[in-house]
Order: sequence, then C-alpha cells, then structure tokens
Amino acid sequence: PHTGHTPVPRTETGPDGLRIVLDYDEAATVLFPLAPDGAIQPPCDIFRHTGRGALPGQTHPQLHCVVRAPDRDLFVTCDKGADAIHLFGLEAGRLVHRQTLPAPPGSSPRYCVFDPARPIFHVNFETAALLHSYELADTARLVAETPVPGGGTMQSDLILHPDGRHLYSLVRGIEAVAIFALRDGLPVDVRTVPLNVENPRGAAISPD
Repeated sequence: PHTGHTPVPRTETGPDGLRIVLDYDEAATVLFPLAPDGAIQPPCDIFRHTGRGALPGQTHPQLHCVVRAPDRDLFVTCDKGADAIHLFGLEAGRLVHRQTLPAPPGSSPRYCVFDPARPIFHVNFETAALLHSYELADTARLVAETPVPGGGTMQSDLILHPDGRHLYSLVRGIEAVAIFALRDGLPVDVRTVPLNVENPRGAAISPD
C-alpha cells in the first residue's frame, strides 16, 4: 500500500526520557493467495518496508507499484518515499526479499515495466528527469540511465508497447509524453510530444 502523508504522534521512552515521535500508515508488500474461483483470500505474508528519502517530503516509505516479471515469479516494487527499488521472489507461499536497488537520492522511483522478450525492466521517477534500465539475471544491475527532456521531473505513468520497440512516460508540469525508441531493449532516442491536457497521470495502449 501507498502510505499517507498524515502522521500520528505517539510517545516513547528513549535514552533521554520521554519523547514524541511521528508514525505513518504501515508500508508493506502484501501477498494474497487466490481461491480456485479467483476470490482473494486473507494475506499469507507481509513484508514491512522502512526508510526515508532525501527530500523533505520523503519521510517514510511510499510504495507506488508492484510488477511481476513476465517469465518468472519475480516482482519489482517501487518505493518513491525511500528512493528504493525492491525485488521479491516467491517460495512456498512466502515473499522472499531478493535485492534492494538504491535509486538516486531524491528521485522518487514511481513505475516499473518489463520488456516482453528480454530480461530488462525500466523505472521512471517522479522527482528526477531520468529513466533507468536494469538487466535481470540472478540479480538486477543498472545498464542505462536516460535523461527525460523538457524538464521531465514529474513523471507519472510508464507504458511499454507490447512489441518492445517504444516506451512512453507521461510527464506532468510540461504536460507531455516522452517517447523512447528502444534498441535491444534499451533507450536510444527520445522525443517529447505535448498532450494539451492538464496533469496527465494514466495512459494505455490501444488494442489496434
């Protein structure tokens, strides 16, 4: 869940006596089993996230997406509040934390998409004009960092075309879509197209 911004004060005893600390809604990646008819069952495992980012507003984890790799039980979670990208596996109905990829300080990783045919995934950022591409083997490693033109520091949705040839990132502020051409799964060219809308936050590829 994406935690809220409103803290709840509580008291605790520290080395210097009583103090007031701020708590936020719990940030967690939650695993729900499915019944044979597809109904969602009570959770069977929870991974609780911790940490904070470099910006004043990044006071606590803010999970923004969880995406499954197309060919395996591997999941990527973007935590824009703690500048972290987490990889999880599944074993015997339990979440297994595989890796944490640190994002640039103050970048706020937002969405992740997987290449349909290659072991590559891409991540965009809400507060950095960047796109990161990672190669996935036993672990993930950063293989490309691509600037987003036009001052694209408020990216929202991220969509990869099913043919794996183009990647689209919505950019608020300049109200545009940044279109990346991909070669061997990595960005090689980019152009920005104005959308003439306000605050674009979601998009989808037309079936045709």
